[in-house]
Amino acid sequence: KYPHLRFPEFTDEWKEVKLGEVAEILMCKRILASQTNTISGVPFFKIGTIGKTPDCYITRELFDEYKLRYSYPKKGQVLLTCSGTIGRCWIFSGEDAYFQDSNIVWIDNPEYVLLNRYLYYILINTDWSKLNSSTITRLYNDDLRRLKLRLPSLPEQRKIAALFSLIDERIEVQNAIIKEQEAQKAALLRRLFDRTLRFPEFTDEWKEVKLGEVAEIIGGGTPSTTTTDYWNGGIVWFNPSEIGKKKYVSNSNRTISHQGLSNSGARLLPKGTVLLTTRATIGEIAIANVECTTNQGFQSVITGCEANNEYVYYFLSTQKEYLLRHSSGSTFRETPPSVIRNLPLRLPSLPEQRKIADLLSAVDERLSVEREYAEQLKQQKAYLLRQMFI
Repeated sequence: KYPHLRFPEFTDEWKEVKLGEVAEILMCKRILASQTNTISGVPFFKIGTIGKTPDCYITRELFDEYKLRYSYPKKGQVLLTCSGTIGRCWIFSGEDAYFQDSNIVWIDNPEYVLLNRYLYYILINTDWSKLNSSTITRLYNDDLRRLKLRLPSLPEQRKIAALFSLIDERIEVQNAIIKEQEAQKAALLRRLFDRTLRFPEFTDEWKEVKLGEVAEIIGGGTPSTTTTDYWNGGIVWFNPSEIGKKKYVSNSNRTISHQGLSNSGARLLPKGTVLLTTRATIGEIAIANVECTTNQGFQSVITGCEANNEYVYYFLSTQKEYLLRHSSGSTFRETPPSVIRNLPLRLPSLPEQRKIADLLSAVDERLSVEREYAEQLKQQKAYLLRQMFI
């Protein structure tokens, strides 16, 4: 009858209703594939392209005809995906667009007892898997009509919706800050490595070398998965899916034993090794903060006395497109070791390498703070969604 967390001025019980009792569930009329085109017109969103660039269009004339003859969402109403990725929910912006029938529904209600924006927060907090005992592959209109809701008064709905809207706005602002800083970092990387931006105290020429001339390139390996003695030892063992989210990595999902290391193609890599993924997931990088090993989806880089590992890390972060262009394979794309060894590298003096790496590290630290704050906002929202709804 009451949520765990509530504004103190509201004390009355929440009413239980079914969504079909307070709103109407509607969907677009079917448009045939032959009526779409790939050139221009009104965007037509199929399942999987919602919120992205549409993969086809319908003519303005057809759109106007359908909008006049059939139901069409109004600005501010709640749209919901009912197949594919079930339960994706958003507020309709009012911009001209058409949606593939049976994939998108929208909820029409007069807002006498239920606010659209409050309904939006109910729906994003709904566990759709609990509507029936089997795995859901589709939501039917009757499923939505039977959906049980607990509703407070309209003033309390407005206050709850306003709170979450404020949090969403802050998350959006924070994401924009992160995106801008990422763009600034990308521009800084380009200018530092093409030498259009340089510290004034350095004037000497950069050497042009191949990566394999100043670093050792080491592949990885996987111990037999059927031999239990090879696993769950004390040696960190990375796979490509664990790389790319953080600059430094220390812990892996799985570990191997010394026996597993001896009976596989894996090599023990020293702390400070630059881990580079070269199979399936290509071009992701991290720096090992501990001794570790990897599977065969890596070509790891151990720098010598001429190259700073952090400088090489940032250089490799600019080479993903190059690595993808020089990869091949049908089942899994892979970049051969020879491409890594022969990768052209412009190398300044070690003091300049360190200064470039220090500057980019400072940028990364600031980005890390901003991303952490964005994550805190998302966690705060998730917590409040759990506590402020019944």
